[in-house]
Amino acid sequence: NNCMTKLVASVIGGGLMGMVFGPIFSSSVLTNPIDQDPNATFRQKVFSGWKDMMKAGVRMGKTFAVVGLVYSSSECTIEKIRGKHDYKNGIYAGCVSGGILGASGGVGAAAAGCVGFALFSLGIDYLMTDVDPRDEMVKDRDMNEMLIQEKEGQLYKAYERQAEMLDEIDIDSLGLSE
Repeated sequence: NNCMTKLVASVIGGGLMGMVFGPIFSSSVLTNPIDQDPNATFRQKVFSGWKDMMKAGVRMGKTFAVVGLVYSSSECTIEKIRGKHDYKNGIYAGCVSGGILGASGGVGAAAAGCVGFALFSLGIDYLMTDVDPRDEMVKDRDMNEMLIQEKEGQLYKAYERQAEMLDEIDIDSLGLSE
């Protein structure tokens, strides 16, 4: 997939999601002084409430759009660097995004954001894809064990060859002994 397409879709999708959730979450909070005014008409209170809900929708829409931008750009960059399309990209991108978004709160907030976003991304990959990340993790572990055994075998052969070469050297003919 094209990274620019993912980026635009994430920003627009995040913005729309924020526009939906902003009014829902703001409707439970009475922050406007008109809500407490006994002389305000019902129409004034409704209009004021709608205005607050729209402001909250715009605010949360911007926030979700930024989260979508940071996450999708991180994931695309990581995917390009790794040259693979798998569950690890989402975990790494979640960690990078959470760290970046939490950095203004200090090291602890950045670390918590990293872990939280990475776990959330893994959970979403688990729920939204046909491939179970746990199966991929087992395959990765098995592949790593196989590669380690292969490298150990190569090292053993190299040491054997080195020992043979050392045995072939006639130290006396080098003139190093006194």
